[in-house]
Amino acid sequence: MWCESKIQEEINKYARHIKGEQLFVFGDGAYGLQSGVMRAYQSLPNSLLTTEQKFFNQNMSQSHIAIEWALGKVIRLWKFMGHKIGH
Repeated sequence: MWCESKIQEEINKYARHIKGEQLFVFGDGAYGLQSGVMRAYQSLPNSLLTTEQKFFNQNMSQSHIAIEWALGKVIRLWKFMGHKIGH
């Protein structure tokens, strides 16, 4: 679904800060490593995450939860519009 959506192309094309810096969208492990998509660090076999990587993952997880709550609220508040998610 992600590949078919062409969102990756849009991120690469338009996701820039006013200063020209790359902006990112949050993704989970299913997205893989892609330009413009930020996801948590994963440990490799026979390798542990550094303290900094664990800290990053913890902060990203907390942000992910806040984003999910916000999206849930938007969906509840705009339910009267009759739009079905995924349609």
